[in-house]
Amino acid sequence: MRRIFGIIFSYTVLAFGACVITATLLGHLPALLEGAKTSWILCRAFIFFFRILPSVLASAFLLAFAIDFGKDAQKALMRFSRVIMSNFKHVLIVAVCLVAIMTVTNEILSPMIARRKDYLERAPHLLSEYIKNGQEALGENNYTLAHRYGTQAVKIDPKNILARELIDKSEAVLKAIKKAPKTPVETANQLLPYLEARGETVTSLIRKAEEAAAHNKWFDSHYYAQLAISSGSGMDSNLKEAKRLASVAWNNLMGAPKLEKDRDQLLFEKKRKAYKALSEGDNVESYYQFMEIAAEDESWSSDPDVTQYLEIAKKRVQSQCFFIDETDRLQTFENYMDVYFTIRHDSGVTDVIYIRGITPVSDGGRMVQYLRGFNMTTFGKNGSFVRSVSVPYVKLLSVTVDNFDEETRENLGLKQEYKYVPYLMLDSIDRTMRGKRSGPVWEYAPYIAKENQKNENSLVLSMPFEDFNTACDLYGGPDKMRLDALVKMSSSAQNLGYSGEVFNSMMIRRLTYPLIMLIVLVILASVAWNLRTKKDQVFKFVWIFALPFCTLIIDIFIELILTVTGLSTFAFAAYARNSALLVAFVIYSVVLVVVSLHFVFKKTA
Repeated sequence: MRRIFGIIFSYTVLAFGACVITATLLGHLPALLEGAKTSWILCRAFIFFFRILPSVLASAFLLAFAIDFGKDAQKALMRFSRVIMSNFKHVLIVAVCLVAIMTVTNEILSPMIARRKDYLERAPHLLSEYIKNGQEALGENNYTLAHRYGTQAVKIDPKNILARELIDKSEAVLKAIKKAPKTPVETANQLLPYLEARGETVTSLIRKAEEAAAHNKWFDSHYYAQLAISSGSGMDSNLKEAKRLASVAWNNLMGAPKLEKDRDQLLFEKKRKAYKALSEGDNVESYYQFMEIAAEDESWSSDPDVTQYLEIAKKRVQSQCFFIDETDRLQTFENYMDVYFTIRHDSGVTDVIYIRGITPVSDGGRMVQYLRGFNMTTFGKNGSFVRSVSVPYVKLLSVTVDNFDEETRENLGLKQEYKYVPYLMLDSIDRTMRGKRSGPVWEYAPYIAKENQKNENSLVLSMPFEDFNTACDLYGGPDKMRLDALVKMSSSAQNLGYSGEVFNSMMIRRLTYPLIMLIVLVILASVAWNLRTKKDQVFKFVWIFALPFCTLIIDIFIELILTVTGLSTFAFAAYARNSALLVAFVIYSVVLVVVSLHFVFKKTA
């Protein structure tokens, strides 16, 4: 066994060396960033090596067992002899090990290296795209978007002069902006209720409002009374008391007597103005005002009201949009690129979605995803254009369907069986500066009335969140996506606008690959028995040089087998449908038994 693995390992190392030399000497290098040439050549070498690895291992397997069988072949005088059964045991052990290596290479290593090579080739294009888009945004006075594109360009190539100039120019303008007119973001408020009222009842909120009023804490009293009003139903008998408490607290806030200290009076006025914006639903303006109060005076930043309501305003803002600097921490090597799929609604309307790049990020124990270049086009049931939206960057969260009331779920097309759905924040703001803002661009068909043109700042995709993750895994096609994702996709392909038969046949092909390669190796073991060396014959190193021709022949044989079995999977998928995988495994298992019997029937002539 040691000699068998030694021969296989030696030839594999020689084959890898040949691939490295070939990849180095071969011309036709694509346009690459400075310093990426060596990495790209190594990726190409590994791709060459992984492509021929099955035939390399199989030919070394053939040579190794041809030598190994010769040492005691004369003892195999009958079928099922002890010698032939012992040899078959060794064949299975080595074959299973080699098949495991082939499968790991095919399913994990090869896609990983291919993605790295693809990124190296796309990096110059991404860099020029970021710079071009950034310069266009700069020309349109969209300094926020220009700064964002410049930041991503610098991550790809830190030494790029144009990317640095883009950041410098946009930062110079943004720092000069003092205050921009407020533009409230309202859509998310209509979709997601405030989380502060969770775990509370109308009665408990009214009790907190009464306790705050008793201590002359009018901000808290009005806040809890408003929460009671917003979380209660129209039939709740306590709403009248909540409205009374809110009115009393508001009157005390608006008509508060002037305090003795001018500094305290100024703080109170600023707090009242910021809280007024919060109570009116203008959470972004309230957030900025409380931020300005905390930044204006160190003692004000520790004021209990400022601390409490700044945190509340910040949480509300984060439920409807995201901060621009969140995208600065994204890696340049996106997990998924060029993702596209469709969502078909029961009404016949279809949403076609395309995303240039997706990067998942862990945020406070939960996983959020940042989408670059999000585009969605909606078509009517007759195929006519309805509306479209494009956004440079989107933040996607997984939210539970319980966040929406029954009417909202019906309007959004969220089915009863959905547990979590993708919630997209289309609007982004700066954490400290009012002037930096980026949002969606909506376009509607001419026949859509103005009052029906909703320029929303958030979207809920009417699909399970699991289906969205599956669509992301489609990057690279069904032959390169993760195997577990392919298994899921085979059942949901049609829901995302893909052919179910294609994905089902590819799933069968990839799941049965180890069994097919095991059959090939057992067949080659029979060939090795027929080509076995004589006893005491000395191994000649020159045999190694004959192996490449053997490898070429075996490679053609393996490709022929995979082509025939690949065509068979389409037949299985078409006729057996849901039982196609089981039928394929049964047929290939029978073939494995047949070729195994053919081997153990061997004996010395």
